Amino acid sequence: MRRPPLGPAWSLLAAGAVCSIAVLVLGDVRTGGYLLAATAAGGALLRLALPERFAGGIVVRRRGTDVLMYGLLAVALATVFSLVRL
Repeated sequence: MRRPPLGPAWSLLAAGAVCSIAVLVLGDVRTGGYLLAATAAGGALLRLALPERFAGGIVVRRRGTDVLMYGLLAVALATVFSLVRL
């Protein structure tokens, strides 16, 4: 059985995550965390807007479940990094 390609949506989210983690490690922790939360929110928007054949690797479950999980992850990350006192 052949696996479907990850696609450009997955690559975009992976690049966003790598950049935000680089900012988190090398620069400001709070800014990097907010960028990571924005990447998760972008994942929710991409999953909501793209048809399943174009969403590629960001499709895990049904659309509503994926959007809810990405959205909750974004809110949780934003909340945690807003409480960081470094």
